[in-house]
Amino acid sequence: MVSHSGTCLCGATKAAVEVPESLAQGVVLCHCTDCQHRTGGGFTANVLAPKDKIKFSGSYKEYASKAASGSDVISGFCADCGSSICHHSENLGGNVALHIGNLTGFQDSKVAGELFTKDRLGFLKPFDDAFQKDTA
Repeated sequence: MVSHSGTCLCGATKAAVEVPESLAQGVVLCHCTDCQHRTGGGFTANVLAPKDKIKFSGSYKEYASKAASGSDVISGFCADCGSSICHHSENLGGNVALHIGNLTGFQDSKVAGELFTKDRLGFLKPFDDAFQKDTA
């Protein structure tokens, strides 16, 4: 297991996670329209971790919405500053997609894959050597 920790922009929400070695090396980008709305950007950069290996403290709050697929998506964020922390749905099984911008230790990571490439903004190009999927 690889441990990571971090905070939101204001520091009121903290996250600590233990990521299995098999998942720790690869960042997965999600280009779905929900992730675009969630962040106000073109995608989320995520590491997947089992829900039972993540601890949130402070002003962590969740919001449920419907994805285009009809599935419930739970978005985690800081109730004070609004920083997007994570998201999860039944499509991820027991995993949570943690947004790596809030965590330490990902500066040298490589993009392992890209999801919902059908929604990728036109000015963004695919990462070489990363798997590409139109949906999840």
